[in-house]
Amino acid sequence: MKSSIPMTAIYSGVADLYQLSRPEYPIQAATLVADRVDSQLGDKYWVDVGSGTGKFTRPLAHFIGDKCRIFGVEPNEDMIAEANKADNKEITYLKSPAETLPFARNSAAVVSAAASAQLFDRPRYYKEVERILASSGVIAFIYNHGRFSESEFLSAYQNLYEANVPGYRRGTFANRHGTFSEVHFAEELAALSTFEQIEEECIEWTHFYDRQSIEARFTSTIHFQHAFKNRARDELIRELHTLIDKYIGSDGRLEFPFTTFVVSATKV
Repeated sequence: MKSSIPMTAIYSGVADLYQLSRPEYPIQAATLVADRVDSQLGDKYWVDVGSGTGKFTRPLAHFIGDKCRIFGVEPNEDMIAEANKADNKEITYLKSPAETLPFARNSAAVVSAAASAQLFDRPRYYKEVERILASSGVIAFIYNHGRFSESEFLSAYQNLYEANVPGYRRGTFANRHGTFSEVHFAEELAALSTFEQIEEECIEWTHFYDRQSIEARFTSTIHFQHAFKNRARDELIRELHTLIDKYIGSDGRLEFPFTTFVVSATKV
């Protein structure tokens, strides 16, 4: 089933819930990418595409500081407005789709995409990255996978999606067609002659949700928007509450173990 909601509008009206419920990425994700950047590229830009509310862009700014000018590129106005609520003078947010990046040729040292590139028209995106990325510059993808076998709650949470979202199975991502599919960024980069020295690294960590933030996560996902086309919204939320009551710890927390994958390559 394809979604009737344009992918650029998928988070309209829920940007505040997205900001509340999505954890920021571990700082190691930024350092893994930054360590690959040639020091001579310091006067170039770091462009974070599909930056959303700044979940990757903000920790990146804290790490990079004034070493490189940072741009967050995002097509959704609500997400940009939420990102701009934070006082980050190091970051400039621009409204633009991933497939037409508003930068000059060879102007970027790094082009990253964190938990967003699955929604891009990636053949067009790669052409844009090739255009704006300087020679020896870095392209990077950062994304999370849940470690389902390590958390009974996380596994049950995914069962709720799989039972109610047509076409979804754990390990797949929403795509630009409004359906779900796997992503293989390293394989895609390997098929392009423009990039070399492809690396895939991972960081294991655990995030803990409380009642409010897990409900905010649930109701602000693309999966939920698919699910309540076929089920009443209140019914789905009641099922989530049942899971919360069953698995929440005495400290009021729910365990979400993540692996963050960082796939990167350099431009020839």
